[in-house]
Amino acid sequence: MALHVTHLEVEIGGKTLLHSATFHVGIGQKVALVGPNGAGKTTLLRMLAGILPPSAGTVRLDGGELASLSRRAVASRISYLPQQLPAEVPLAVGSYLRLARYARQVGGRDSGGGADGRDSAVEQALTATGLEHLRDRPLAELSGGERQLAHLAGALVQGGDLWLVDEPTSHLD
Repeated sequence: MALHVTHLEVEIGGKTLLHSATFHVGIGQKVALVGPNGAGKTTLLRMLAGILPPSAGTVRLDGGELASLSRRAVASRISYLPQQLPAEVPLAVGSYLRLARYARQVGGRDSGGGADGRDSAVEQALTATGLEHLRDRPLAELSGGERQLAHLAGALVQGGDLWLVDEPTSHLD
């Protein structure tokens, strides 16, 4: 999957946070954004995820303009893990992870479901993050680190080929 950014600009509250950014991220590449607080790193990631529209410029995903794709199409290809995660989501971990599979559902059924009714992608993500024992626990009752792991598991089950992660190790020991 290739991501092409051309002349991307963002202005918020009269302040230009990004001016004419142009870059390409190819398949298998890892890129880190480094800069001081308030420099616009999170804003850039939100634009690359299609959550925030740029003031100018384009973001293309495999040649197609990101802004023209449906949210479901974007979610099936891009996993976005924000730095600040809501604690008040009224779901248990397992339910949250099944919801994170929304982009993979076809006709109301998850394409990764197993014969026993459990979603194999959810089970794999719970195992990978060590959260099996918290499957039925509400997100609001988790510690900050446990919640961060639950959201990481959510990105795993979302299954995007491109990951945009914003401070993924915050709250983790």
